[in-house]
Amino acid sequence: MDPSMMNISSDSYFGGLTKAAKELAAIEKRGGRIPDKFDFGVQAACASCKQNILQKPMRCAACKAVVYCSKKCAIQDWKQPVLPGVPTHKMLCADNKRHMEKLPQTQAILKSFPWGRIESDGSFNVDIARGRYDVLGGSRLWLLEPSWWTSSSF
Repeated sequence: MDPSMMNISSDSYFGGLTKAAKELAAIEKRGGRIPDKFDFGVQAACASCKQNILQKPMRCAACKAVVYCSKKCAIQDWKQPVLPGVPTHKMLCADNKRHMEKLPQTQAILKSFPWGRIESDGSFNVDIARGRYDVLGGSRLWLLEPSWWTSSSF
């Protein structure tokens, strides 16, 4: 976690994200160029040592889902669990590959909703989607409400 975020209140955090989400929605509605500050992709972190990866990450060649900061971390994650009782990457790699093969279809489905936005790194920021509709910081029960999946409720 970014050290500057450790002392921020939830109201300030959610309020800032909600404001940014609404600004982003307004820019998208106008059809203008979206400034780089509205890219809410995630910082790549090594699956083994958990450190942010500042250079180009090494990606697992088999599943393409997991990134590492070094070959040493990749080898360690393949053989040793991060914590006792946690599966190794070797145990999860085939499932990761299967899920990654479905990623283009999942992203296409997500883009079909008015709140679906793919970030530059290919991720989806659920907090930004929730911030557009002032439900950020509330329960996640809205995910179960059918009205959120239809554009007529917006």
